[in-house]
Parts: sequence; C-alpha cells; structure tokens
Amino acid sequence: MVGSRSHQSDEFKAFIKDYVYAEIVSKGSSLELCLNAEGKADLYPRLGLAYEWDTAASQAEVEAAGGMC
Repeated sequence: MVGSRSHQSDEFKAFIKDYVYAEIVSKGSSLELCLNAEGKADLYPRLGLAYEWDTAASQAEVEAAGGMC
C-alpha cells in the first residue's frame, strides 16, 4: 500500500487499521501511483485533498497497465 506517512488523515488511519500486514510506502503522489502501475503496490487510498495535476499523468499509467483509478 502506498500513502503518506506524514500527512495521514483520520480517514486514512481508520482505513488502514484493517490491513494488519500493510507496509506504507511514502513517496510523491505521482510516484506512489507508478508503484501501483508496476505492480509493486496494490492500493493507494487517497482519502485527503488531491488536485488533478497531482495524479493525472500517473492515472494514465495505472490505467494503461490495467489498473483502475
């Protein structure tokens, strides 16, 4: 799972508590989605504020790799 280690919202903390074996990998939003596209991460729960320009290019990569955003 990829997500911020330093900007975790209460919603994010509540979401990941059910994933006992989750390893949180923290990088920039765009790079986190690239890990999803590569198959190195299974999930990127973005529950906080994000702008289209933060994720637009990576969304195209994830979808081209067969993933969903």
